[in-house]
Amino acid sequence: MQNLHIFIMFMCYMTNIVQGNSKHMICKTVEDVFAGEGGHAIPTTSQRDHGMPGKRGPQGFKGERGISGSKGEKGGSGVVNYNRINEKIEETIEQANGNLTIRVKKLEELVLELKKNASKDSGRDDVEPICNGIAYRRTCYWAVLSSSKNINLEEAFAICAKKRGKPAFIQDSQHFEQIKTYVRPLIPPSQSWVHIWLGMTINPSTRTVTLADGSIAPFVRWLSGYPDSGSSYTSLQLQVYKQSSQQHQAMYNFYPESKEHGVLCQKY
Repeated sequence: MQNLHIFIMFMCYMTNIVQGNSKHMICKTVEDVFAGEGGHAIPTTSQRDHGMPGKRGPQGFKGERGISGSKGEKGGSGVVNYNRINEKIEETIEQANGNLTIRVKKLEELVLELKKNASKDSGRDDVEPICNGIAYRRTCYWAVLSSSKNINLEEAFAICAKKRGKPAFIQDSQHFEQIKTYVRPLIPPSQSWVHIWLGMTINPSTRTVTLADGSIAPFVRWLSGYPDSGSSYTSLQLQVYKQSSQQHQAMYNFYPESKEHGVLCQKY
C-alpha cells in the first residue's frame, strides 16, 4: 500500500513537470480510483477479511416493564337467550323430580319392609317394643303428670290401662335414679315437686311391701319418717323435686283415695 502511495506521488510530480497546472486533475483522478460511491473509500482486501466469530457474551439484564397501554373501549351488551335459560331450568327441575321420585319409591319400599318385619316379630318375646318413656331391663316406663293434684289410685290404674299398662314398681337403685331423672323435666312449670302413684302396696302392721301379684317388692327407698303405721296408708307414692340437689326424694305410703299429681306406669 505504501508503494502505491509513492507511485501516485511520483506520477503527480512527473505530470507537474510535463503539463504544469494539470497536476490537480491527474492526482484527483488517480485517487478517485479507490473511492466508492459517495466518496467513501473502498476497503482493501486485508480490510475485508474477518477472523472466526468470538464467543457469545452473557445475556444482558432484563429491561424494565413498559408503560401499560390505554384501556380499550367497553364492548357492547351481550344478548341473553332467555329461551335457553328457561329450557335449562326445566331440564334441571325435571331431573330433580325424577331423583325425588326414585328416593320416595325407595323409602316406600323400606317402610313396607319394616312393616313386614314388625308383623313377623310381633309375636316374639325377645323383641323389645318401642317405648315413649324410659326403658329399663326390657320394660317400658312412662309418667302421666298434672299441674294439680287430681288423680287417686283408682284413676291412676285407669290412666295406665289406656296404654296397656299398670302402675309401676321400682326394680333397683339404678332404676330408681333413672326414674327421678326422667320425671324431673316433666314436672309442670307451676310445681317445684310432684307426688306420683306407684304400683306397690304395704301392710302397715308388718311393713311388708308387695307387688300386684303378691310377690315381695325388689326395691324400696323410704322418705325420712316413713313408712307410716296408719292402717289406711296402704299405697306407695314417689316424691320427686325439680332440683336434683333436694334431699327428700324417695317413697312414702298414703291412703289410696288421696289425690296426687300423676302416676308412673309400666307395660304389662
